[in-house]
Amino acid sequence: MIAQEHRVELADVLADFTQDLLADFNVELVLRNLCERLPAVLPIDGAGVSLVEREQEQEQLRFAQATSEDLAVAERSQSQVGEGPCYDAVATATPVHVADLSQESRWTRFTPAALAAGVHAVTAMPMMARGQVWGVVDLYSREPLRLNEEDLNAARLMAQVATNYVLHARDRETRQLAEDALRVQTLHDPLTGLPNRVLLLDRLTHALAATPRTAGTPAVLFIDLDRFKQVNDTYGHAAGDRLLLGVAHALHAVLRPSDTLARLSGDEFIVVAGEQHPERRPEGSATHLARRLLAALEHPIKVNGHSMVISASVGIAYATDGDTPESLLHAADTAMYDAKANIGTNADERIAVNDRRDRAAVPSLLQVEGELATALDGGQLRLHYQPVVDLRSGAVAGAEALIRWQHPSRGLLAPEAFLPAAEVTGQIVALGRWVTTTACQALRAVGHRLPGADFRLALNASPRELHHPDFVPALRESVAEAVVDPHLLCVEVTEATLISDLGETSAVLAQIRQLGVRVAVDDFGTGFSSLAYLHRLPVDTLKIDQSFVKTMTTAPAGEVIVAHVISLAHGLGLTVTAEGIETVQQRRRLHEMGCDHGQGYALGRPAATLAPA
Repeated sequence: MIAQEHRVELADVLADFTQDLLADFNVELVLRNLCERLPAVLPIDGAGVSLVEREQEQEQLRFAQATSEDLAVAERSQSQVGEGPCYDAVATATPVHVADLSQESRWTRFTPAALAAGVHAVTAMPMMARGQVWGVVDLYSREPLRLNEEDLNAARLMAQVATNYVLHARDRETRQLAEDALRVQTLHDPLTGLPNRVLLLDRLTHALAATPRTAGTPAVLFIDLDRFKQVNDTYGHAAGDRLLLGVAHALHAVLRPSDTLARLSGDEFIVVAGEQHPERRPEGSATHLARRLLAALEHPIKVNGHSMVISASVGIAYATDGDTPESLLHAADTAMYDAKANIGTNADERIAVNDRRDRAAVPSLLQVEGELATALDGGQLRLHYQPVVDLRSGAVAGAEALIRWQHPSRGLLAPEAFLPAAEVTGQIVALGRWVTTTACQALRAVGHRLPGADFRLALNASPRELHHPDFVPALRESVAEAVVDPHLLCVEVTEATLISDLGETSAVLAQIRQLGVRVAVDDFGTGFSSLAYLHRLPVDTLKIDQSFVKTMTTAPAGEVIVAHVISLAHGLGLTVTAEGIETVQQRRRLHEMGCDHGQGYALGRPAATLAPA
């Protein structure tokens, strides 16, 4: 036991020690504080620390910190010569005491080096935690010294506190590296390093928000390379990738620093250009910029000794009132296909503008609002159900309800064709209510065929729905009317929704769980947020975004990120579902990494009926 006077002294030092570390700590700071604080508690002249490094099943000691430079010499000498009390303390996981080094004969190389540094006594305390040794704290005296039991207990306590802080600091640094890799993977194309779709949509959001404050109009230029497939077929995909890198470099050289160049997918590139003037000809318009981009591609690009020249088609759309990033991008995509259809030879023939200022050509938000109202009242909406599979057993563990619109003239429309407009008009709340009611009735109809109590039918909730005051009451009412077990339902919210208003969102999610309905975080990794918020939210499941699953088997970083997210989720007591599984290889690897559930075309496509069994 530590004597009373030692307790008071030790408590004061530990309080100061802990206060310093809580403010901002990393491994170096922790160990520096430890070495500085130990002489205040113990009758020693200083301390040193060496940490255990484990690489390829081998352990090595590395110098980490010391109170002074001469003691650092003694501390370093142990790892340099490969012997000393440090090594014995690691090997035995017990303290090693040497009261007088001048009488010590165990270490023929360390002992002379320590005496030359002015050290005459040393006690090596192993840093123990989580069932193993993480390093050694060496207590040095310039005179022969044998520490008593109270001193040793105080040293052991200080070392234990420091060890736990070191491990927490390392965990935090590892988590930060994973978060940084996750963020880079989320926001950038792995081949070209350009912004990908996620970052592109974010840039478009900011460009649209800034429109009232700027003199011009944001424009999107959708660039699609012509006959790129022939390059892959003739020279191989590696050559195709090098050509894409050359194209990215050529296009980027033409742009202003304020413009964004992104790679959407395959051979499609997007330019977001701010402050464009469609009424000006030629210098102030996006058309003029498109000509410059096409001219940049006229210069040959060297690929494997071949000089390649590739042309492109460009579609242009200027932002209009009520545009969302998705609608603006879609308008430019439509214009690009118009340019492709021209099959022109000169630049102007390969550029098309979707001039939506002609409102007769494009439905207004008012028209879309009216059509959606008709769809709700006229039975034009449909639910399709995509199965969620247990990756261990292969059994169906649930499904996700996906809304469709059977439009009378445009055919069956996917959500991205009308949900952005519904979000703007506010009709998303009514659509969500319809989805909930319909899904609950479908559950009731197949209740006798459910595979078990673990089955979950997932319903997506948009930010506007989630924060609507009637959302939870409407959910409760739909469950009651259909007479279904609320545990069979799961509400999915995107990561971006969670962090938009963490306090309010957390309160709503808590109410949902009080109903007995589960909560899942959808599209995890795309919300520009920290992994640390998860433990503060009432959620049950993490759904890994399909962009990470897609790159998991093609890019080393992708697999590292997925493995880290699975480990993080399980550590927080959450189940994990991987989205967008398209290959047997992806399914097998996710199963090996411990992922609980999967969803994607390789496991089952959306169907018009709920078939859980």
